[in-house]
Amino acid sequence: MLAMAGGTMKARDVDAEQEAHGKPLRGADPGALAERVLTANSISVPASLLLHISVALRNLLGDGGTAVLYHLSREGAKAWCTAVKKDLRLDDGDPALVQLVEELAVRNNWGKMRFSRIDPVSATCDVSLQGCLECSHVRMSDGPVCHFIRGVVAGFASVLLGVDVHAVETGCKAQGEASCQFEVKRRV
Repeated sequence: MLAMAGGTMKARDVDAEQEAHGKPLRGADPGALAERVLTANSISVPASLLLHISVALRNLLGDGGTAVLYHLSREGAKAWCTAVKKDLRLDDGDPALVQLVEELAVRNNWGKMRFSRIDPVSATCDVSLQGCLECSHVRMSDGPVCHFIRGVVAGFASVLLGVDVHAVETGCKAQGEASCQFEVKRRV
């Protein structure tokens, strides 16, 4: 049995797991790695609950509610991803970390997230999301509606790129686009 802390395996447990299975976790199947990382200290939150929280924040605080949702999801995703990176001894931009983040999105029913054009030098990347949780319940909108996911993208990308970044939703399914698209840039 592996000892878990904070939803992630500690480095000594990674070593024990590698020794027991005779292969490195870093090269493991992203689904199997995700299962190991996500099983401890995890809860399942229905998508409808997250959507109701988002609506309640907007009703309570107006545009400030979307800013709060973005900030909370950004900081939460950044903290989780930082812990996973440290516990699995992964480097910035490690493909295993990118795959793990993409697998996390699928397992949490956020949608099929794909990072592309990851450039640590300019601290930029693009992210696409098929089947986005947030806009799946919105018929049509004049503007992007994926504030929770946008924060998650910014938090994960901050860790992947090694610097604080900001995410802008440049295309949204709720606006009639084929998928939700995010552009990530260094925070200034």
